[in-house]
Amino acid sequence: MGSSFVGKTSLARRIVDGTFPDSLYDYNETIMDYHIKLYKFNGRNYNLTIMDTAGQTRHMLWPRSVMFTDGYILVYSIDDRHSFEVLSLIYESIRKHDMKDIPLLLVGNKKDLQKCREVTYYEGQQLAESWNVDFIETSAKDCSDQVRILNRLLYAVEIFKGNIQKKCKKTKCCIG
Repeated sequence: MGSSFVGKTSLARRIVDGTFPDSLYDYNETIMDYHIKLYKFNGRNYNLTIMDTAGQTRHMLWPRSVMFTDGYILVYSIDDRHSFEVLSLIYESIRKHDMKDIPLLLVGNKKDLQKCREVTYYEGQQLAESWNVDFIETSAKDCSDQVRILNRLLYAVEIFKGNIQKKCKKTKCCIG
């Protein structure tokens, strides 16, 4: 989820079938689209349904559309400060609709556009820490980190469902 033109559809296409649109002319505004991806994580096979949503500035989040969602990827574009700021509204909307603990992953997309950067890596990292979620910067165009995105989200989902235990960092104590 995220604003229009942050690369949600490009990221979904890159994750699902490894493709990236050849040009801006390949772009069609998304209202809602579903992609299926067979994926192996932690020794288990998953049949993922990836919901590609419209930009949330136009089509607000409705609880019915997310009733069976196990996790969210919140996407902003590093070259668009407004897309970063809008995520706080989307985050609050998700948390407000009885989804207080559902796993989230914050993704800064378009890291190939460093010269146009409006949101620093540090700002993304700070926002993720304030929400207590993971953070990744990626580029759907350059095909970077798509595996890490799926792995991190699935890891969070499996912890949330109680299927695996959270790994402890050396600097923190975990009590199970």
